[in-house]
Amino acid sequence: MESMVALLAAGLTEDAKAETAVRVSQSCNSPRAVESFCRLVKVDYGALTRYTTSSESDLRRLQTARDSNGVIVRAVLAVNYAAPVKPQAPETFIPDTRSVEEKLRDAKASVRSGPLADSSIISLSNRPTLLQSRDSREGYGNIAAGPIKA
Repeated sequence: MESMVALLAAGLTEDAKAETAVRVSQSCNSPRAVESFCRLVKVDYGALTRYTTSSESDLRRLQTARDSNGVIVRAVLAVNYAAPVKPQAPETFIPDTRSVEEKLRDAKASVRSGPLADSSIISLSNRPTLLQSRDSREGYGNIAAGPIKA
C-alpha cells in the first residue's frame, strides 16, 4: 500500500500533495493512517492538524508564508474555504421563426440604416466607367472615341 501511495504522490506538486493530505485527513477516521499518509507524501502532520483546526481568519493571515507551512495553509484554505461557484444556465437557443420575406426585409432595412448609410460615402455614379477617363469627365473627350476635335 505504501509503495502505491508513494508512486501516486511522485507526480504531484507540493501544493497538490498538501491538498490531498487535507482531504485524507477529512475523510479518514484514523489519525495514525493520516500521519502515515503525510509521511509518505512528505507533508508535516503536526502542521496539518494544527492548521485544519485553525479559523479562516488565522489562515488568511498566514497564507503568504513561503515555507512548507504556507503551502499547507493555502491547501487548507483551498479545501475548506473554497469560494462557491455560481452555476450558470446555458444560453438557450431561440430559433428565428420569421418567414424568409420578413428576414430579407429586415436585412435590407438594417443595411440601409446601418453605419454604411453615412453621407460621407462617395456615390458610385461619380466613378468613371470603363470607357471614361478622368480627362473625359472634365470635358476632354472619350477614350473609346478618341479626343474631341475642335
